[in-house]
Amino acid sequence: EFLALRGDILQGGALQDFLERASEVAGSVVQGRVAGMPASLCLHRAGGRGGLEPLRWSIEPAAAPPIWPMVELPEAVLNRLESPRAYHRANLDAAAGRFPGLVVPGRRMALGLTVGDRSQVSPRSLRQGITFVGGQCRVESSVEFHGEVVVADRVIVDRHTTLHDSVVLPDTYIGELVDVRNAIVRGNRMIRVDTGAVLPVLETFLLTDLREVTPS
Repeated sequence: EFLALRGDILQGGALQDFLERASEVAGSVVQGRVAGMPASLCLHRAGGRGGLEPLRWSIEPAAAPPIWPMVELPEAVLNRLESPRAYHRANLDAAAGRFPGLVVPGRRMALGLTVGDRSQVSPRSLRQGITFVGGQCRVESSVEFHGEVVVADRVIVDRHTTLHDSVVLPDTYIGELVDVRNAIVRGNRMIRVDTGAVLPVLETFLLTDLREVTPS
């Protein structure tokens, strides 16, 4: 008997509940479901057939009924990361503590502000909402965070920049007076999750990949 689950999804509060509920259901393979969507985890009992087929998923739920029995997980949270918008939401939900059992590393500098090791961040930057800043970051004291913000490791955010409901990925430099809203930022590219637009920025004083360019 073994438990199989996908590694490219984010879920919280599902495993223990699933095992308890699956123990009450007959069948060689039992699947989990969250809010009517497959949770991409399944229990294989001795002699069960199906391989990893129960872990398949697509953006749209399958119209046909499942071959294997399913158990509903009403307390679980699931994000299948199937789009930039879903990836953006998963980061913000993780920072805000909406995935049960998922521990975000860092120290609490202020209510709503968690900061990783060797990062320079002023608590005054958090104007409203929840912000997570990873390790080895430098955030100037005049920077403002609004809504829900995630800043990954090794990021530099320069003076008088404002971040609203955004995710900044590792090794990114954001220059002075930049206003980032509803976006994923990686190096010199910005993905607007509200419109789907991918915006390459050529001016290195605005956005830069720190693995390639050192800002002056």
